[in-house]
Amino acid sequence: GLNISYDTRTNTLNPLDGSFVELKTVIFGKWLGSKFRYNSISLDARKYFNTVGQHTLALQLLINHNSPQNGTVIPLRGLSQLGGTDLIRGYREGTYQDNSMTVAQIEYRMPVWKFIGLVGFAGIGQVYEETKDWQLDRFRTGVGGGIRFMISKRQRINFRIDYALGLDKNSGINGKGQSGFYLFVGEAF
Repeated sequence: GLNISYDTRTNTLNPLDGSFVELKTVIFGKWLGSKFRYNSISLDARKYFNTVGQHTLALQLLINHNSPQNGTVIPLRGLSQLGGTDLIRGYREGTYQDNSMTVAQIEYRMPVWKFIGLVGFAGIGQVYEETKDWQLDRFRTGVGGGIRFMISKRQRINFRIDYALGLDKNSGINGKGQSGFYLFVGEAF
């Protein structure tokens, strides 16, 4: 595959400002020894704005497109998945999965007191088999908030505790919605 990146972030783990753009393409071919034949291309674009003091507004757009070749299927681990600790929090990882996806996320990070901070976030995204299946009414949304504990001031590393709601009312078992707590070291994006 080929990977091209552009990075002006002040810190890769928890930036105050800057940009990150990565274009990645991977080819899975029989001639490379793969049992599956498909191509994958993804764009991950992030922008960070230092609004005031140590406050940060973070934006992300992620597009991943997988295209199977010669009638083969994409393996389960190669599918695009929404949910989990990083993409549209509020849904269990893999609740929605298909060949391709489009995701947009926003997060506002602000310090509160010494090493403690608060975060509010929202995300919207969808998965689809082919580009022609992409539709406005198929987007799934999640919203939430969290608390941050800075465990390394020099490297700006946070331990995060987030709570999020998946706003798709029929995403869970028995037609109920989903929600979740997330404990993680580092930011979602």
